[in-house]
Amino acid sequence: MSAILPIYERACHLKTIKSKKLVPRKPSMPLEIMDETILGNRLYEIYLDDWSDEAFDLFKTQMNLVDKLRRNEIYNFYNHKFEDSKGNM
Repeated sequence: MSAILPIYERACHLKTIKSKKLVPRKPSMPLEIMDETILGNRLYEIYLDDWSDEAFDLFKTQMNLVDKLRRNEIYNFYNHKFEDSKGNM
């Protein structure tokens, strides 16, 4: 066993795998936007299966909506923060 073990350890070393950390959701991204993003991802999968122009148009429209919602939420989030700190230097 003492002769085989060093050979085994060189040939079959243990590999460490890092698990993904759960990143908390940003406060500017409500669940509605997350749901719309999931729908966009599903439409993208449908487009990859279909490769039709209609599927691509549905996917593109959905993702444009998601981008618009995200931009509005980020704007509202930071605008609210700045309004709260007005006059508080």
